[in-house]
Amino acid sequence: MSTWAVKRRLYYFGAVFVFFALIFTALYFVFIRVPASCTDGLKNQNEIDADCGGACRRVCEVEVSPLIKTWTRLFKTVDGKYDAAALIENPNFGLGIKELSYTFKFYDAKNLFVTEKSGKVFVNARDKFIIFESGLDTGKRIPMKATIEFKPMIWSRVDPKKSKLPIVVQGQHLIEGQTPRLAAEIINNSILDLTDMVITAVVYDEDNNAIAVSQTFINYLKKGVTDKISFTWPEPFAVTRPTIEIYPRVNLVNEI
Repeated sequence: MSTWAVKRRLYYFGAVFVFFALIFTALYFVFIRVPASCTDGLKNQNEIDADCGGACRRVCEVEVSPLIKTWTRLFKTVDGKYDAAALIENPNFGLGIKELSYTFKFYDAKNLFVTEKSGKVFVNARDKFIIFESGLDTGKRIPMKATIEFKPMIWSRVDPKKSKLPIVVQGQHLIEGQTPRLAAEIINNSILDLTDMVITAVVYDEDNNAIAVSQTFINYLKKGVTDKISFTWPEPFAVTRPTIEIYPRVNLVNEI
């Protein structure tokens, strides 16, 4: 058989092979292959783990540092009634929680359970904030310790540009007495009109222990506008030189 005939036969065989390969490839992509997605249970894109991280919005566990519970305190308001507060810090950049479920629990001097109260709160990225609950009824029992517990968290990615808004608190003026009152001004220096703002004031003693908490709200604060805020407490502070920290908050994860 001539060399030319061999080459022609190889050419035909090659053409047939390429034809059937193309048919098989088309059938595979149309009927067999499932495109990579963030719901296929596979680590098949640039994902950190299956269906999370990388191209997927779902956050992987390995991406998250746990929330930091700096302190948790209870505060007596009247006999049988107490407030509870906790200072929490989210160390994660670009990660927040739309809805964090929590429970305050009170215990007596013998570490026996007294009462509890649950709630929900948002967590912004790189957030340092107060969780506050008022009016916990303990009856005739006297609680001595408060704890806060969190339910499993679902983290969301937050635009780094929205991690913190330029909200300024200034002009603090504390009037002490039998019913202390704190007045201050809050300025919205952001480019957004803000709604549903929660503002919490914490009173600290000389050793930086929280001794009182009060909370107020602003329904609407236009950009570039200054508003007045005030806080009150039912009893005088048991310290001579209290310091006050004010924590303003606006939900930055609700539009994700």
